[in-house]
Amino acid sequence: MPKKTSENKRGKRISIDIQLLEDLCAMQCTDDELAAVFKCTSTTINNRKRNPDFKEAYQRGKLRGKVSLRRLMWRKAQGQEAEFLIDSETGKIVRDDKSRPILKMPGITPDTTMQIWLSKNLLGYADRVEHTGQGGGPVEVNIDAKGKLLSLLNIQAARDGEKEGDQQPVKTGSPGTPL
Repeated sequence: MPKKTSENKRGKRISIDIQLLEDLCAMQCTDDELAAVFKCTSTTINNRKRNPDFKEAYQRGKLRGKVSLRRLMWRKAQGQEAEFLIDSETGKIVRDDKSRPILKMPGITPDTTMQIWLSKNLLGYADRVEHTGQGGGPVEVNIDAKGKLLSLLNIQAARDGEKEGDQQPVKTGSPGTPL
């Protein structure tokens, strides 16, 4: 195997099409995906970000993609009226052989889920449930849940015993001992 000389120590410098880079970044491609397209390593992509032209195209593409995605989300949240093909001479809607209007662009029903998502992410809305106690005060928490539960079970057992005549109350052990 021939020894690498200082001229080709790092290999052949690859050529990266800046417009293709920007278009791929607009689709939010990762560095690994960019490397696969340009037949290099993700380290090469990362190193090229130091080049001002490369960095500018990379960032412009990423931002362009975000704007495009936001536009699509906004359109989906708002919905859109259907557009029909209009005859340029008559100004009337063009119809097919069964007299159905020909769609130029189908309508989009407003998407409530997208509206909620956008309001949470852009407006800071959140699903919050606030609990308050009596009179709007703090919620009281009873730490002795075991004692309450046993008391309720005894009350129920007593009621059942009155009906059936042979029920025994639930025994409570001392704290830390099994029942």
